[in-house]
Parts: sequence; structure tokens; C-alpha cells
Amino acid sequence: METIKIVIKDHPLMGNKRAVEFEGVEYLSYALSEAQLVWYERFLDNDGNLIDSKIISVRRIVSHISNANKVTPDGIMISTENVAFLNPMLDNESEEEYKDRIQELVTEQELTSIPEFDFWMEKVGWRPLVIEAATLLEYFGRFDKP
Repeated sequence: METIKIVIKDHPLMGNKRAVEFEGVEYLSYALSEAQLVWYERFLDNDGNLIDSKIISVRRIVSHISNANKVTPDGIMISTENVAFLNPMLDNESEEEYKDRIQELVTEQELTSIPEFDFWMEKVGWRPLVIEAATLLEYFGRFDKP
């Protein structure tokens, strides 16, 4: 199976080039409402190739996605922190006005929010794959075996 490698921004402290490799799904709920995705952070050489070394450790990253979280149509998680980060305080705004504006923006975004897991299932196209896999397993009687 082909490894999915995505080059990400350089390490914030060391400046090293890096990428993440998709390992797979560690957990998928029966209700198809949450999952844990597993990634490995790897460092790259100057040519963009993965560095294989026993000295440089590979960091395992688990990303939990859940319908308990809501995202914008662009996939940005809706939270006070994220909205504040994307909407800095204006020069003529008091601290209280800023907090009120951020809360209004959060409330506004929640009106058009999408459940996070559903958003990613749609983007990646997993739901049809899961249904197809279940149909195939059922066809071969795999659900009947102990």
C-alpha cells in the first residue's frame, strides 16, 4: 500500500524540514461519529526525502475527530480560541467589546457549523468505503465467524 506523506511547515523551534505520514485509523466508532487518526512526524533532508535514522526519533501523533466538535464549512474547528486567533482585537476596541465580538462570531459560525467527523468523512470519502467494506465482509460471511 502506498504511504501517504504530506510535507508540513518546518519545525517551529529547530527549523528542520518535516512531513507527516498517515499510519491509519486506530479507532472508529460503531456509530461512525468519531475516530482517531494516527500520523508519524518525520524529518526530511534538504532534497525532501525522509530521513531514516536510529538517532532521530519519529513522533506518533493521534488526531481525534468527533461529531461532538463543530467545524466551519472550511473545516476549521469552531472555538473561542480559534475565532479569536483569526480575528485579532481592533485598535479602537475595548477588551469587553472584543470579547463580545468574538462571542458573536462564535455564535454566528455555530449556525452554519458541520459536525467534525461528518465533515472529514465527506472530504475523504470514507463513508462509502466503510459501507462497501461492510457489504463485502457480510457477503463472505465474515461477521458470522467468532
